Amino acid sequence: SLLDEPETYANDVSPSEIVAVVRPASYKSGTPSKQLDQKYVMKDNFEMSLVITYSTNKKSQEEKIIYSVRVPPSSLRDLHGLYVFKPRCRSHPLFQKAGIYTFTFSLRDSSCEKRVVKVQVKASSDVHRWALAKTISHHNLKVGCPCKPISVSMFDKYDNQISFLKLPEISVKINCPNGTRVIINDCSPSISIDKLGLVIEDLVIESSDLDNIRPSYDATMVLFLPDSQLDVPIKVLPGPVQHFTVQPENLEKQLIPGTIIKDLNLELFDAYGNHVQENEKVELIVAGFCWLDRSSSSKKVDAHGCIDLGGMLRVTEGYGKNVSLSISSNEEPISKEWQVEKRQLRLSSQIPESCFAGSQLEHLIFEVVNSKGEVDVNFHDEDETGQSHTLVIKSQSQFMDNDEPVKYVFREGRCMVCAVPVPLEEGEFTFVAAHSRCPDLQLTLKVLIEAPSEMEPLTIRHSLSAISLMDFETPITYKSPQQRTPEKMDICHTTARVQETDIESCLEFRKDLEDEIIEIRSRIGKVESEIKCLEDEQKRIEVNLSEIGGIRDQIRSIDTYGSLGKNKIIAHVESKSHCAASLVMKHLKAMRDQDRFGLMGNIIGIVALLGTTPTFELSRLFAEYLGDQMLAVVCKYYEDIRLLESYQKNGKLNPNFALHMFARELGQSINGRYLVLCIEDIRACEVGKDVEGKLLFPDPTLPNGATPAGFLGYAVNMINIDADHLDTKTDFGYGLRETLFYRLFGETQVYETRDDMKRALPCIKDGAISMDGGILRGNGAVSLGCLEPDIIFPVVPTRSQLSKSDTRVLERYRELKLKLKETIARLVKKKKSHESELKMFKEKCDLYAKYFARFPISCLEEKPVTQSSFI
Repeated sequence: SLLDEPETYANDVSPSEIVAVVRPASYKSGTPSKQLDQKYVMKDNFEMSLVITYSTNKKSQEEKIIYSVRVPPSSLRDLHGLYVFKPRCRSHPLFQKAGIYTFTFSLRDSSCEKRVVKVQVKASSDVHRWALAKTISHHNLKVGCPCKPISVSMFDKYDNQISFLKLPEISVKINCPNGTRVIINDCSPSISIDKLGLVIEDLVIESSDLDNIRPSYDATMVLFLPDSQLDVPIKVLPGPVQHFTVQPENLEKQLIPGTIIKDLNLELFDAYGNHVQENEKVELIVAGFCWLDRSSSSKKVDAHGCIDLGGMLRVTEGYGKNVSLSISSNEEPISKEWQVEKRQLRLSSQIPESCFAGSQLEHLIFEVVNSKGEVDVNFHDEDETGQSHTLVIKSQSQFMDNDEPVKYVFREGRCMVCAVPVPLEEGEFTFVAAHSRCPDLQLTLKVLIEAPSEMEPLTIRHSLSAISLMDFETPITYKSPQQRTPEKMDICHTTARVQETDIESCLEFRKDLEDEIIEIRSRIGKVESEIKCLEDEQKRIEVNLSEIGGIRDQIRSIDTYGSLGKNKIIAHVESKSHCAASLVMKHLKAMRDQDRFGLMGNIIGIVALLGTTPTFELSRLFAEYLGDQMLAVVCKYYEDIRLLESYQKNGKLNPNFALHMFARELGQSINGRYLVLCIEDIRACEVGKDVEGKLLFPDPTLPNGATPAGFLGYAVNMINIDADHLDTKTDFGYGLRETLFYRLFGETQVYETRDDMKRALPCIKDGAISMDGGILRGNGAVSLGCLEPDIIFPVVPTRSQLSKSDTRVLERYRELKLKLKETIARLVKKKKSHESELKMFKEKCDLYAKYFARFPISCLEEKPVTQSSFI
């Protein structure tokens, strides 16, 4: 027997026993009787099956069998042919879950038709609990933005959803820890189309205190419902960025053309003053700057709501120009604009309004001043740090044209030009003084050129090439003719007085010129003595290096690559045809030591020869990990690329210049592209270092806080800097480990085995290497297969593997190499000075011989100065 009605409510009826009978064909159903009559019950011995299915709707495709059994007929109280079923559906009790229950009765081996009974069970009207219609960990609510709809449902005690017959009263409140206030501006509740959910939408909240609950932003939304309340876990998040501040506030002091902004931090806020959420991506737009890392301009916000741009931007605009930084948002870009500090070039010395043709302007002092008129002492030429601050003088006529104009150095904001030659033609002489790297810093000067009087004894002709880069601490003491112009000489109007004055001026000029020639000769002799001492010192150091070098080579010998690992690898690189790295090594090998302190000295080498490893296994693995980057060319500045390649006006490669010309001379060529790394433009890793120069990264940690098993260290710390490049540093003092090798390896980790590496996946950031050959590239990339690289890092024992005597030999070798480098640098500088002094000496002697050939300088006859082998 089943229910008389086709519908019921959950738990109203839950049959524990179902009795079925088979009626004869003559039986006519009428009013059902409460008692069975045997004459209307078949007693045949058929087996009857009962199958009970359940579905949540009327679609039979979703029916699920919850009970199935076959029973023979039985007897009860003299009644025969009864089929008794006792359904025990523990996993799905009958009539407790809302839905449609279908009972199907059938006889085995009989033509009797099946009997199907359907019962629909509805949810109880008694509300047992309220809950979210869809279970999620939390809802995200952004301040100032309408939230996504939140659906709430009523459930009976059997977890059936109860339909809403009308819209209940509801109020909403948000509770946050740490006294954080959240205001609800708007809320629109409604009943869903299927009547099973109460939908809360268009909820808008405001708060300016979200920094109190960062970084989790955890909060609770409390829904006050009829006779109940529901706590919904939510996250109250900041809105999109609306404004930002810049630290330091006096950023203008760092805005110097061509310099890298070392300290720049953006602090981002939403419309309510909350810091923007961590890891939010922000698109930055710069004007007047350029990105050093050449990566995407999209940056992530850190845990403090900031973006650190220190060391990532270089100023490209000139003095007094505007630069800006903007953040792209859904509305108008948010921008901040600054002005690069103003600088002006001025002349602090006096120049005459007019002077004689063929004379010269002397002791011109130029200064770089700020907007307050104060001299900027930062304009100081520093060869060692690469800060070039020099002045060039150019004429607007052909008089002073020169392919390589003389450069005059700035010292603490001031530059002295000893002499500027004046043309022989009468008229207006215009020339320009300009900073060699900052064309905006320039000054145009005009002087009226007059013809000399008929009694003028001298007509002095100069060219710009005769003016050398002289030390302005020892200026020339004589007064030249243009300083004795009629405006400065108390000339009588009589011809005799004019002649007498001009003769005195000529004699005084001759005496001053003789004194200057003697002084230059003395300086030349002093410089030659210093060059001789430096050359002797160079030879002595080279002899010592040669003696120690043989012992050093034996210490560093590696069986795998023959007598010397590094030399063998150099030979491997040089043997590669059509390869830029091969040509660079050959070119560096052919360079003289003096050349290494010129422009070519900024070409450092190739990656494979700038580091070493203590074992062959590490060398092979690191080489396999880096791949083609092993043959990347390393230089100091981005501008040094012009030493490797140049391009024609149409943008095509110039095959007759730089490295390509050198390749053609050797009968080779460069195929395809090659990688060049500029250490000055690499953003250095700024973590601390230990006494050995290793970067102090914290050990990786698993979610349980433990260090992964088999972790050996970071690859950037397991490679050693080649002894010849320990002192290779950027202008800011960063070495190759924190620039070049951090750029190549990042925070790549090294493990004992692949299994160790696999278990450590949750804490691997940039990639990993295992000693048994596994390579993870990071961000989901894995290197498979096997490769034996032909170019690897030289294998050099570590200090712990060497004896004390071997360690002392290597340390002494390094000291001598450093001393040789310093000596050669001083020697190159002295030889340049010697060339300049000789050039000046010849020009002064030629000038003297032209006008005073009958009056030899007696003191020079004893020991003439010649252009010796020092040139």
